Amino acid sequence: MDCVSKINTGAKYNDDVFQFSVGLNGVGTKAVNALARDFFVRSHRAGEYAEASFRQGVLKAQKNGKAATEPDGTFIRFEPDPTIFKEIDFRAEHVERRLRHYAYLNTGLKLIFNGTTFQSRNGLLDLVMEDLRADQSEPIYPPLHYSSRTLEFCFTHSNSRYGETFYSFVNGQYTSDGGTHLSAFREGLLKAVNEYSRSGYEGDDVREAMVGAVAIRLKDPVFESQTKNKLGNTSFGPSWSIKSGRSCSTSSIATRRWQKRFLPKSKIPNNSAKNCRKSRSWLENAPRPSLSAFRN
Repeated sequence: MDCVSKINTGAKYNDDVFQFSVGLNGVGTKAVNALARDFFVRSHRAGEYAEASFRQGVLKAQKNGKAATEPDGTFIRFEPDPTIFKEIDFRAEHVERRLRHYAYLNTGLKLIFNGTTFQSRNGLLDLVMEDLRADQSEPIYPPLHYSSRTLEFCFTHSNSRYGETFYSFVNGQYTSDGGTHLSAFREGLLKAVNEYSRSGYEGDDVREAMVGAVAIRLKDPVFESQTKNKLGNTSFGPSWSIKSGRSCSTSSIATRRWQKRFLPKSKIPNNSAKNCRKSRSWLENAPRPSLSAFRN
């Protein structure tokens, strides 16, 4: 039970088991244990189980045995210590937002909170579609979705928004301030568009009204602060931009539908307010495709 009670223990210290972690020390569960009046954990693996109960971080009981009918998984129950937290209020909207993100990043994972089930079958595609539905926006073309072991992204353009909306993640951590991974993806996307169209568009032209998400899996991530809102790895340079660009090129970026919907938007001369208004007008009047073709 050291992995929930002692620092510097757990799977994150074994690359074969946990290759893509957010932090190093695994403090999260241990901190919850230490700050809980009661903390109970049970883990099921290969027909066996191990469980332990703690009170204010001190081990009170533990046992293990056979559980052939139980699926693999871990159950945790805790109650915050009222002597430390005088007023306890769980913000349901915050918990639900985090659970939705976890569901998008772990396709097929089923999460249940207060009777509500969070599950995604299409990964970041579901995230992009949910964001569009939030203000009843519709995509100009079906979102382009690419997924591999270390990189996943999805994006489209809306005909009812200004600027860009982009979600970025590193090893499951939502990086609200982006970072080097998001910058590399933007560069790769712009490069792919310019190479395919043989043009010289600027980044703002390509990303105007874009809605998208990018998630990477990275060994030894370096964040700019303890809150982990922004990735700072300097290894993200030309190589990742090239990888992102190639991935865009191989994920239907050159399909006929994408050409018809996206390239007309970008084919407007740059660097003038008049042309920005033209771009906005084109987006607002662009044909709206039926969502039923790509919701499933």
